[in-house]
Amino acid sequence: MSETDAAIEHYFSLKPIQFDRLIRFELKLILQPGWDVWDATYTLTIELKQAPGSSASLLLTFRGVRQLDFLPAELLIIPVELDIRCVRDPERENVKYRVWNLEQDTDLTFTCEFFEAKVVDDASEAP
Repeated sequence: MSETDAAIEHYFSLKPIQFDRLIRFELKLILQPGWDVWDATYTLTIELKQAPGSSASLLLTFRGVRQLDFLPAELLIIPVELDIRCVRDPERENVKYRVWNLEQDTDLTFTCEFFEAKVVDDASEAP
């Protein structure tokens, strides 16, 4: 890792390579009452499943998403292996992370301000 970051260390401690099947990709526009349209932000929720028969999922929530590029593979099961790195660039205000998919069949890249990762035992625990 280019820089030490607690969120990234936690993400890799969850062994994300075990979760490689995309089961949820949800993008939400967040615009609070009284905000100017330029204050709006996006939140992206990605849920990845383990092998068939497993009840565990990796739930990732990204806030302040920008520069999203998503071109899914033409497959029923979309393979995903996310890499997340710290970005510390004064020219990129409010961007802390760069995320991209290492799987060649699906293009997925974006930047974000914040993210969290957790393992849930079944989809009923995922919001």
